[in-house]
Order: sequence, then structure tokens, then C-alpha cells
Amino acid sequence: MNRRRLLAGLGAVATSGVALGTGAFTSAEAERSVGVTVADDDQAYLALSPTQAANATFVNQDSGANNELSIDINDATGTADNGDGVGPNSVYEFDEAFRIENQGTQAVEVSISELVDDDFDPTASGLTVQFYPGTDVDSPLHDEPITLGTGTAQVIGLRIETGEPTVENFNADATVKAEAT
Repeated sequence: MNRRRLLAGLGAVATSGVALGTGAFTSAEAERSVGVTVADDDQAYLALSPTQAANATFVNQDSGANNELSIDINDATGTADNGDGVGPNSVYEFDEAFRIENQGTQAVEVSISELVDDDFDPTASGLTVQFYPGTDVDSPLHDEPITLGTGTAQVIGLRIETGEPTVENFNADATVKAEAT
């Protein structure tokens, strides 16, 4: 008999809880604090840093600008080479130049856009610049994103095709994009 009363009482509580929890509202406003830390490129949730490979000589991590990563295919830093850039009507591949590391809390798909700049038109300039994972030049990251699990990294290469260039020097930006999978 005591057992029946307990079960009946639990049923009543569950039913009344549902009935009381059905209130609705049209809008709500609540003020909360939000804290955001802007980290250097090599410390961010999606970290960018040079590799230890030979082609990292073209990659700079400027400590004065939030440790932002930049690539300069001109005079390689720290080398005795006399080269000043890429040649016309040629293809250059710089395997494993820098790395992307997922220091976030979930897996992400990472892509890198082709170079974009108001003054840089790849078709008119005769230049094509693409990024690819590791040494897989046939998988440009603007077409085929890579997936990085939490705590994993991927080295990235750079392919430059000059064709018949109409520019001598160019500066452009590429966008690294990561989306949670």
C-alpha cells in the first residue's frame, strides 16, 4: 500500500511539473559579460606558424604585428641564395612552408582562399597562387578543405604558376577559414 502511494505521488509531480513548465514569452533581454582574448597567430585556436622544413625560409612570423604569419617569395631570409623571386612561364611548389594547428575544442574543416586583392586579378596578371596540404599539390585547399581534429596539425604548401605575367611584384591576401564539422 505504501508503494502505491509513492508511485501515484511521483506521477502527480511529473504531470504537474509539465503543466507548470509550459509558460511562453515573446521576447527576453538579459545583460551578460563577455570576455574575448585576441591571441597571436601561433597561439590562437587556429594557430598558424612556420614549419621546420626548408621552405619555411619564405614564411615570416612578425612579432610586432600579433605574430601574424606572412609569406614572402622574394629574397629567402637566412639563406645565401641570390634569387629574388619566381620566373616567368613557370610553376613553383613550396611544400610544407607553414602549418595550421587546431588548438580549439572541436574538429574543423579548413580551407584557404586563392589570393585576393583589389589590385590583383589572377587572370589578367598571369599568376595563379594556391595552397595545398603537405606535398599534395593536386588538392588545392580552396576546392577541397581538410579536416583537423582537436589538437592536430597539417603542414601547408604553396603553388605559384606564373604563365606570362603582366606584373613584376604583387601583394595579396589569402583567407584561412575554419568551420566546425
